[in-house]
Amino acid sequence: MKKLTCLIIITAAFISSYSGVNPLSSAPLADFRKKVTIKETDSVSVKSLSKIDLNKYVGKKVSLLLNDRVISKYKDYVFIQGKPGSLLYLTLEYSPHLYIEVYVNKFSHIKQFDINMAWKLDTFKKEVISEIRIKVDRRILKDTNKIDVKEPRAAVG
Repeated sequence: MKKLTCLIIITAAFISSYSGVNPLSSAPLADFRKKVTIKETDSVSVKSLSKIDLNKYVGKKVSLLLNDRVISKYKDYVFIQGKPGSLLYLTLEYSPHLYIEVYVNKFSHIKQFDINMAWKLDTFKKEVISEIRIKVDRRILKDTNKIDVKEPRAAVG
């Protein structure tokens, strides 16, 4: 009988370590996963990014936005696609929790459809911004109103 009791306890411990449920009770074991929070180093960026008037960049080239003293401090950038090979927008990453999405209405300089996904930031910088969103943990912190932006006309002289 002692061997059977010992075997049941060992089996119960093994099951609980993999499933998160204590088989000897009906209550689940405590969940020790940490909730995702913004790191203290991110809070400075959140504060400084939230102070920027994003609307002043709508209708302007992406390069102007990327030259902003605060916005230029991004760690990495990623081109986001919808269907494979179809460029949707640019994401500027500051941390895993904090990023900016940059949208354009019309792709005048960069090929929106590229099966090789070989988009270049230098080419995207020439596009005109239609919308900007600052996101924290996938939630919009601040954004611009989506505006139908026309290409700026060259001066006739």
